Amino acid sequence: MARFIILIAAILSFTNSAQAIRFFDGNRKGFFLQESFGIGTSIIHLDYLGTSQTSKGAFNLEFKIGRGGSDQYQLYFINKLAIIDINKLGDDYGNYFDKMSHDDLAAVFYILASPIVLPFMPYASSHSILGIGGDYYFDKGVPSFFVGGGFGASFMYNPLNDNTYGGPGIFLSGGYEFQEHLLLKLDALYGFTVKQKHENAYYDPYPPSPEPQTRALSFLLTIGFHQY
Repeated sequence: MARFIILIAAILSFTNSAQAIRFFDGNRKGFFLQESFGIGTSIIHLDYLGTSQTSKGAFNLEFKIGRGGSDQYQLYFINKLAIIDINKLGDDYGNYFDKMSHDDLAAVFYILASPIVLPFMPYASSHSILGIGGDYYFDKGVPSFFVGGGFGASFMYNPLNDNTYGGPGIFLSGGYEFQEHLLLKLDALYGFTVKQKHENAYYDPYPPSPEPQTRALSFLLTIGFHQY
């Protein structure tokens, strides 16, 4: 868990460094970065020989990078995470760092793979969306209300069977930039797995077993740091 907090602090320190600030001119039009943090709840369904459901508290991390076409609309790539099992995430990071510390050939592999593996590890403990989106601000200046939304690939950790699934996902958001570079918003995320069709299953005397299907719906309240 401590390593996870250090990672977040490192990201914030970079995006607020002098090197990053030189890209910003104080206008929403143009290049921007946004980091958001918050809390919420995730409702996860498991459809497998019946339907079961659970609710989990969520800790939100979000990162956007994009460009504003004007001071009122922005398009971006987004990585939105609703972490629903932070203890599992801490254990996953801890286990990986332990493997890196071993004195064998496998440890070298884990060290070399860490720049690729570590950033994606939170997906195994989260309801997340990696995709594209857009925001519209009702006023050119601050303060201003805004709405947004987007779509992408959704990754859903299901604590009911301790598995992570992938599928399409969408998100909607609305909020208020109450001070320059600071905003408060509400988010809704929805993701689901796509059922595979078995064309000849009706005529097959031994049809395949049904595959588990997952749906996830998350509601989040976040505060964002909007750098432009």
